Amino acid sequence: MSQIPAPPGSLFADTTGKARTSHPETSHAAARRAKPGSGSARMRVLRCIAQTDGLTDQEIQQRLGMRESTQRPRRVELAEAGLIETHGTRKTESGRSAQVWRVTEHARVYLAGH
Repeated sequence: MSQIPAPPGSLFADTTGKARTSHPETSHAAARRAKPGSGSARMRVLRCIAQTDGLTDQEIQQRLGMRESTQRPRRVELAEAGLIETHGTRKTESGRSAQVWRVTEHARVYLAGH
């Protein structure tokens, strides 16, 4: 069995702002102000999903009392890091179909050590 490496520590400790180079300076300043807390927000989202068999974005937001504009970027970052994956769909409160996100084995190994 191959060993699953932990994600880069910077995923949860990143303190640099993130904005597209084409965005105005105000976007870069906002990213710098918001970024110090994003590592802990990522961990909150990851742990929230890990406590279940899977959650939609709306369910994550409700459980954590987190705004969509904070939660979704953190979920995207977790998916890009290979820590969460889609696991089907289910209906939201509005009746729309939404992706269900669950943690990967990679995330379970990481969380076991943290």
